[in-house]
Amino acid sequence: MTMQRTRTIAGAAAHFREIDPHTAITERAIRQAVLSGIVPSCRVGTKHLVTIENLERYFFGEAKSAMREPQSQYGAIRGVAE
Repeated sequence: MTMQRTRTIAGAAAHFREIDPHTAITERAIRQAVLSGIVPSCRVGTKHLVTIENLERYFFGEAKSAMREPQSQYGAIRGVAE
């Protein structure tokens, strides 16, 4: 079993900048993906922890079906579970 690389949002952004100093993946882009529920995260205190592997899948288009759909928007009609 391999351990996943878990980072805070700021730490994840720094990771991508370290790999590519000119990356377009910003802290704000990561935060939006996390807060919208598209990229799974774990909240610890006031911080959100994300795995680099999930962010890579999301940003690089690998296995997007494994990612969650965005959470429903306010005022949108949702289906009822039976």
